[in-house]
Amino acid sequence: MNRHASRLVVALDLASLTIAIVISSWITLDAVLPWNSTIALESPIPMIVTLYVGALLGELVARQLWKISVQRPSYVRAVMVLATTIGVVAIGALFTRFYWSRSFLAVTAITWFVLMVLYRAIWRSRPWEERYVVISANKELADDLASSPHADVIEIVAPDADTVTTSPDPGASVLIESHVVYSDAVSGFIRDAREQGMPVRDFDDVYEEHTGKVSIVRKLDGWSAPMSIHPRSGYLPIKRGLDIAGAIVLAPIAIPVSLGAMAWVKADGGGPVMFHQERVGRDGKRITIHKIRTMQPATSGPAATAADEGDRITKPGAFLRRWRIDELPQLWNVVKGDLSLVGPRPEQVPLAREYARQIPFYPERHLVRPGLTGWAQVHHGYASGVEETIEKLGYDLFSIKHMSIWLDLRVVGRSVWTVVSGFGAK
Repeated sequence: MNRHASRLVVALDLASLTIAIVISSWITLDAVLPWNSTIALESPIPMIVTLYVGALLGELVARQLWKISVQRPSYVRAVMVLATTIGVVAIGALFTRFYWSRSFLAVTAITWFVLMVLYRAIWRSRPWEERYVVISANKELADDLASSPHADVIEIVAPDADTVTTSPDPGASVLIESHVVYSDAVSGFIRDAREQGMPVRDFDDVYEEHTGKVSIVRKLDGWSAPMSIHPRSGYLPIKRGLDIAGAIVLAPIAIPVSLGAMAWVKADGGGPVMFHQERVGRDGKRITIHKIRTMQPATSGPAATAADEGDRITKPGAFLRRWRIDELPQLWNVVKGDLSLVGPRPEQVPLAREYARQIPFYPERHLVRPGLTGWAQVHHGYASGVEETIEKLGYDLFSIKHMSIWLDLRVVGRSVWTVVSGFGAK
């Protein structure tokens, strides 16, 4: 969905709020226009202004959360806009002496949410795609883009092509790569496309928007990947403060739940209740993470991937893993500074060493603190083998490149949804 469509969603949300206010006023205040009501004890205008302020703030928050991905009229965004508005109204009711009608606000919220969901359902019932002409020598990446739900790749053109058979199409966008030399024919096509009003965009940017990962391709003659990834240093101290605050807030729940889980593990079969393992942390330093034991002790041997461990999971372990309870002791790692709440998952030392040997860009995931959950974890889950690790690395590097509180909030939201619903990446 392009920027015009994104603005249209905001306009439709506000129009839905206006309709909801009129309906609610007619039902609860006995007037189509709330300021004409003879039932209202005082002027309802401050209450209505607060509703619109909350709605605009909700739209801004939702836009920031999805800023680095394809904008779409999702139901989650509708819930977020409504929740933000309710929060603003609650603060207004708590700290001001304006007139607040609970029945009016309740009917408005319910009606507004129904309208937002209804038009989104209609919109989403009609498939939508963004059309692209990709000028790139990386056919594998272009095919990957084409496989994403809302990208329609009309044609893939080699940068050195002698001829271009595709005619400029104002309904499509042209995707080009930086620092690439184009033939006369391709350069002429790009010029004509601009003259016809076709947007010309960077291929890597669009690829990241649609796939949620940076482009990494292993070829026979080498590797293709974006330039070096650097985290936003200004956000790192803020992120550290949020990590500590989050761990403190979760501690009153995490401590008794962890103690109960440990007692269950001990009663199930004896043995140690905790599992300690060295992982690779920020800047490649070794850290020791702490988890509640969920598997039978392993025999000595090389480090195992997640796919190799299924047969050793205990009965309590299956439950603890399903609800991520075994991870709760790692909140202590967060307090110590070994981990962050959100970041690339820490890898075992032998596996990290082997992946770094086979994948040139792998060590860049250690530029930030690893996390309890991460962008790659909610999209891909556990990796088994080098090929899946390359795929997952694309998501990790994307999260480092676009690190922000908004992306962290999306990861936390998707993680909670995965745990509660049982759907999503594991």
